Amino acid sequence: LHCGISYNRLGNKEEAFKMAKRSLEIKLQVLGENHAHTANSHFNLGIYYSALGNKEEAMKHGQKGLQIRQKVLGENHVDTARSYFNLANYYGELGNKEEALNCDQKALQIRLNLLGEYHEDTASSYNNLGSTYSALGNYEEALNYNQMAVQIGRKLFGDKHSKTAFYLKNMAIKYRKLGKAEEAKKCNQEVE
Repeated sequence: LHCGISYNRLGNKEEAFKMAKRSLEIKLQVLGENHAHTANSHFNLGIYYSALGNKEEAMKHGQKGLQIRQKVLGENHVDTARSYFNLANYYGELGNKEEALNCDQKALQIRLNLLGEYHEDTASSYNNLGSTYSALGNYEEALNYNQMAVQIGRKLFGDKHSKTAFYLKNMAIKYRKLGKAEEAKKCNQEVE
């Protein structure tokens, strides 16, 4: 797997994909299907499939990784939350916004239970929910979630951190969608 990560960092996604696929094969042989490391390999392979544009295969491996994590680690585990988080992204990319929302909500709830409100993964879940609600056309709700992400980002990282800036940019988009150009401008000015 580490070779796959290195290939990916060097921009060779195809070679990274091959290494991730081989890693899953080895984990299946050595550890079997129902092992946390096998779930991680499914999860990683899904990321590479997604990067290569094969969203259906990414979804398949993401779902398999979630099933294993639920069985081995339980529903209330940070890795299970990560699976829901990634599945939400895959569902969103495939246009299944309602299922994306369902997965986003599950990821957030687990993260709130385990990590609390002021954690970067919780902020990422709030941000994701903002994007999903925006895709559903519910800009007010989207804005609420983006505001939470910004608030957490400011507390954890400060006003000038790249994550806080990312959340502010997303919040600016929601303000523009709601016709609040002045608020959007303020968000963008904070980023500059």
